[in-house]
Amino acid sequence: MKTKTLFLTVLLSSFLAVPAFANHGGGEFQGGGTPSLKEKFFEKYHFLMSHREDLKLSQDQISGLMDLKFAIKKDFAETEAQMEVATLNLFQELHKNDADLNKMNGFIDNKIEAKRRFDYDLAKSLIEMKKILSADQVKQMQDLWLKDEYAH
Repeated sequence: MKTKTLFLTVLLSSFLAVPAFANHGGGEFQGGGTPSLKEKFFEKYHFLMSHREDLKLSQDQISGLMDLKFAIKKDFAETEAQMEVATLNLFQELHKNDADLNKMNGFIDNKIEAKRRFDYDLAKSLIEMKKILSADQVKQMQDLWLKDEYAH
């Protein structure tokens, strides 16, 4: 019984560490390190929108970028909700005297799968973002990016 309690405590502690760092990946915007895919997406989105005149973005391109942004924001809200529900289900199961470890593993898997799907959608959106631009605009964006990077 003590071994099971210790195991569940360690499992729960490691499970709780994931949401604690989910929005605080230690990326550039939060104090250094590698930015998360979400941070990278929004950094590129804001960069493109702030340089839309320099890049001569058409209204269709701007609309496409905005559609991507709103799709990611909606996807993020859904993912956060799914992860929260999985966490609540886990706590509810853990609260039972006869907690079922298989059920708990299922809740953990649900949470991990939601995060995996969101990361996949972010990576896909970063690729789509680049496809919205022409080859000349991509080159110009890269030049502006380097110029801005060295200006800081």
